[in-house]
Amino acid sequence: MRSYFPGRTTAAGWPRAIAMLGVLLALSACTGGEVIDPPFRDVARPHISLSKGSSSADTLLSMGVNATDNIGIKTVRVLLSGGVTSQYDTTMTSAVQALNIALSFRVPTTARLGSTVIVRAIVLDGAGNLSDTARL
Repeated sequence: MRSYFPGRTTAAGWPRAIAMLGVLLALSACTGGEVIDPPFRDVARPHISLSKGSSSADTLLSMGVNATDNIGIKTVRVLLSGGVTSQYDTTMTSAVQALNIALSFRVPTTARLGSTVIVRAIVLDGAGNLSDTARL
């Protein structure tokens, strides 16, 4: 065989040339907009629960909110409707796997005595998994 490079044969350069061609083809196929999925997907839903608070005043509605997730909680939302209408929202800015919040809501003087209050709590994790409570 005739070589164009002194001291090398063309047959010895073929494996390297084919490898370089493969790398160039692979890189040219990437547009930069691809998302590489992690080796696992978070499919576990977070958990949220409500508990009655310890307030004895009839002008306050108090409760505890407990939220957990295996990787990280993103948002927690508590909605009140019926005799008392209010809401509480929070968004985590770092990885939080467990959250306990004590909340108190003022009962307006215009609320009818004995009216029903429906409490709903929602937790969302970083992967978009959602859990919702039953009514308290």
